[in-house]
Amino acid sequence: MLLIGLAPFLAVDQVMGRPQVSRVEFQSVPHALASLEAPSRPLRTRAQDWLDEHLLPEHTPLLVEALSAGAETERRLALIIGGRDQHFALAVALLSSPLARGQALGREALIARYLDWNPEGFRLPQSWSAVRGRLSDPPGELVSIELTGAHLVEVIDQLDRLGGAPLPLLVDPRWTNPLPTQRPGPDVLEGSWSLIFNRLARQYRGNLMLLPGADAGQGSPGAGSMLLMAPLGVEFSSPSVEILVDWISLVQRPHDRESNRRGAMALARSGWPGALAWLGERFAADAGSPVLDALLDSAARGRWCVALDRREALLGVLDDLEGGLEVDSSAAWMRAGRLARALRALGSVTHEGSSLVPDLVAGLATSKEIGQWVRLEALAAMASPVGSSVEHTELIAAARGALARPGHPARRMAAMTWLNRLGAPAAGPDAKTEPLPDPWPLLEWGVLLPSARFIPKALVSQGWRPPEESRPGPGTSSSAQTLYLHWLLSGGEVERALEAVPEEDAALLGMVAMVLDDLRREGALEVRARFLQGLRDLGRGVAVGHLELHPGPGFNRPFAEQLLDSEASRRSALDWGSIGMLAVRGPFQKQAQDLLVEALADPRLRVNALKPLQGVWVGMLGDREDKMADEFMGRVEEALGPQAFGPQSSIRDILEISLTTSVALWKRDVAWPRD
Repeated sequence: MLLIGLAPFLAVDQVMGRPQVSRVEFQSVPHALASLEAPSRPLRTRAQDWLDEHLLPEHTPLLVEALSAGAETERRLALIIGGRDQHFALAVALLSSPLARGQALGREALIARYLDWNPEGFRLPQSWSAVRGRLSDPPGELVSIELTGAHLVEVIDQLDRLGGAPLPLLVDPRWTNPLPTQRPGPDVLEGSWSLIFNRLARQYRGNLMLLPGADAGQGSPGAGSMLLMAPLGVEFSSPSVEILVDWISLVQRPHDRESNRRGAMALARSGWPGALAWLGERFAADAGSPVLDALLDSAARGRWCVALDRREALLGVLDDLEGGLEVDSSAAWMRAGRLARALRALGSVTHEGSSLVPDLVAGLATSKEIGQWVRLEALAAMASPVGSSVEHTELIAAARGALARPGHPARRMAAMTWLNRLGAPAAGPDAKTEPLPDPWPLLEWGVLLPSARFIPKALVSQGWRPPEESRPGPGTSSSAQTLYLHWLLSGGEVERALEAVPEEDAALLGMVAMVLDDLRREGALEVRARFLQGLRDLGRGVAVGHLELHPGPGFNRPFAEQLLDSEASRRSALDWGSIGMLAVRGPFQKQAQDLLVEALADPRLRVNALKPLQGVWVGMLGDREDKMADEFMGRVEEALGPQAFGPQSSIRDILEISLTTSVALWKRDVAWPRD
């Protein structure tokens, strides 16, 4: 019967005694499906090739029905659907079909697609304890995140904003509400990535495991490698590929948008290209799909799908975000952060060649602060088109307006970054400057940034000055006051800087020592000298003596000699800090080191002498005087003795931990807050 039905479409030539199909015209998908069981092998192959080009997800019922024709049809359909990512949606449709035969074909095809990308996906997940030693931390990588009743997804979002973990970190999408164990007050996670992972597992009572990737067998993670956090007690007895296919079923679950969203997030974070393209197709068909957060999360890490990488799609997401922010929620601010990071990763031109700069600038008048922040964060990272002088002038005016407008400091800091990127002309001696309204919240926000010390210089170069009668309010941090003083001195306003100095000498040194060091490096020696003379005129000669102990022009040798020769019992904590500075480098280095070692050996002086020890240690290592640093620390440990910190402790270890903490806190995450 099958041969009779196909006879009008066959032209058979006898070549070497075997029939050859020279031309086949398939009229429909059912016709091609029927041909998969034809006696002629060439005809079956032609039908397979034709179906490979013409099958669509809506043909799912026909495919399920055709599976009953025989093993040949089943085998060839598996080769078709599992052979290319173009049939990913069809495989998913089969996975969701009501008949077991269709589900089996869909699962087989999806497994084939995943293993084509990650050949190690057939392996079982490995416990974190088994692989931790093989996954070394990047050198110098230190992390610090705040954990105060945060959902695990929010913590991972923080890690992404800090630059991302060495491996993708995913939450098992079946884990509905991963919250930390109750602790009194805020908690901070600090240290290397390995320590952070262990702390997270303990805090959330989670089971951390590695889903192996392409190169995991050789000890280094490759494509497909990821860390999965599941509830404590959950074990996985199936290969990694089976786990990911189950996540696809979760995205398909009807009438359960939250499960759809969690499954999509896990799939997108896995990096599986076929799954990401499929999620993009779902978003293109329905912009309100719960897969949007997954696509934004992936784009923020540099993996874009074509459906999202379009001007209309991105502006639509931004409009929806701005229109739905009346109710503050973690979902709203996390989506805003992901969109901002995605736009920064995009650049100024989309996949279709459209520039987003004009659209983002045009919407800066919106009253929603967080919407303005997203736009400014994106603009600050985009190569803003500098065409005519008028266009560039308008961009600078928009950035200056956003910075001058009082409001949330995160939005204003993004405006300042964009203005700096635009290359606003430097303020010369005859240039006009403007007072920056309400600068203190901006400075307080700025101290959290790794680039905080460059903020005053940027403000001066852009022509901003502190407004008259600007005074810190109650609770203003000393770090913000330091930036303010740096801002005044960078702008040459010595008289106003002298009015802002604190009364305590120790506070004065802490506030201006680094500022004066920067002025010396920048060649602003005249401003530096005027400021120091002004301090002397105010009767702050002792503080000036300490400030002039920095090696370089104006080094105060008489004060250094007096300080080192004074009686030990009369030295203040401030004196010991300056002795520590002299011990790092300069003509009195050996004498200062001897004094520190002697003081550390004396229980009465040890407390004050310990305080500058980390500065000496870090300063020596910073100057690459490793041999001298080791010799000095050996003398320190001998002076302190093993009883000072316990038989198992080393002063070097303690200083390293202290240094780790200070550096980690300096890398604190800065993003739009939840307030």
